[in-house]
Amino acid sequence: MNNLSSSNGLSAPPTKPLRFGVIGLGWVSQHCHLPSMRMLKARGWPIEKVVVCDRVDARVQNATALWPDAEFERDPIALLERPDLDGVLILTHPDSSPGLLRQAIQRRKTVFVEKPVAPTRDEIRSCATLARNHQVKVQVGYNRRHQPLASEYFQLLKGLGAGFHVKVRFWRAQRREPGFFDDTLVHCLDFLSQQMGELEVKGIQIWPASLDTMALDQGWRVDLAAVHSSLLTAEVDIRPAVGRDLESYTAVGQKRSITLQNPHLAAADGPAALTLYREGKEQVLSCVRMNANDIEGRCLHSGFLHQMAEFSDLCAGVRAVPTCGLGEAEDALRLRDAIAAMVRKISEAGHPNGFPDNRPKVG
Repeated sequence: MNNLSSSNGLSAPPTKPLRFGVIGLGWVSQHCHLPSMRMLKARGWPIEKVVVCDRVDARVQNATALWPDAEFERDPIALLERPDLDGVLILTHPDSSPGLLRQAIQRRKTVFVEKPVAPTRDEIRSCATLARNHQVKVQVGYNRRHQPLASEYFQLLKGLGAGFHVKVRFWRAQRREPGFFDDTLVHCLDFLSQQMGELEVKGIQIWPASLDTMALDQGWRVDLAAVHSSLLTAEVDIRPAVGRDLESYTAVGQKRSITLQNPHLAAADGPAALTLYREGKEQVLSCVRMNANDIEGRCLHSGFLHQMAEFSDLCAGVRAVPTCGLGEAEDALRLRDAIAAMVRKISEAGHPNGFPDNRPKVG
């Protein structure tokens, strides 16, 4: 079942021609941002020029296969110097992004930068100050905010009353990289902040690493609460290697609950779904199932298409401010840093080799 309109909630295309530069052509660029640009152009959006930049030749070849008319610059500063570009997408590692972002702001380019923007809050604050001084618009790539089902989910939240609790399951099939928790958890934190306002971390529980997971913890549970209301709470269960990809948000209120399930771009199969539960009955409001080859469907239902549409409107002057800017990016890192401090406190207390109930509870 799918009750989304055929336009999928996109605004009307701007009339101003759009010329974009893209710095960084890794996985997210090739599977999310460039396909979303291509989808907008196919829908009549006036994307006139795309200039790509990466120092890895294989990535450039893949990107130009997606956009055969793309121009190429080897040097990112040379791309930023071009007067014919309205907006620049910085899709690089967060260690590199702040320097490129500052260079783009100084040249008064409208900028899209992938999350988390920078390793530290201080670097984000520095970029935000520079953007204000130069009156430059900066959009940050937290794509969950732009999912077509998210706006309907937020409307349903209003029917839960003054208080509700959100249970998040953020599971991945088989991730091993040491930075998994830092890189992935911020997605949940940003999306929960959009639902509940400013949040504070109340506690954390850790399922420790085992022989199978090596140095990477098996999972974390993070407890959060809204600063302005003790009646709004959340818990995030995040795990790197459980054999399946799942991201769901279940909001539990008085006499009813709502579940939003997000598709995962790298999964073999998975739906975008919104379900309402009340009076013991399940009502599937929307369910769109995609396979791994349906890149366009995943870009649409994961929010990348609408995110790119918003950036296009920013570049065209149709939109004054982004849905997610540097202030929101800094707040996600504030929560990430508070969680990291609790993890360190547990680590300093010693990790018992037992079940999670044997671990110290901080909060």
